[in-house]
Amino acid sequence: MLPLNFDLASLEPFDAYVIRSAGVATIAVAGIGLLAAVSVPKAYCKYGCPTGALLEFVRARGPGDKFGKRDVAAGLLLAGAFAMRWLM
Repeated sequence: MLPLNFDLASLEPFDAYVIRSAGVATIAVAGIGLLAAVSVPKAYCKYGCPTGALLEFVRARGPGDKFGKRDVAAGLLLAGAFAMRWLM
């Protein structure tokens, strides 16, 4: 949504498997994730992965799962994003 001078996808650690094409930031994120995984299993997946955070947010937790304050906040952020995109 914002005109950034760099690609945020380059910060994902998945390109680190191809060392010749991976950037320094990609290798650093992968290395830090591997070091953290020594003490916390799936550390990157639990605490750093934006896709994992989104899936955790939308996951149903049973019959007590109701529309709450977090859902309202997410809706407002989404509406703000659409408004910013529309105005730009």
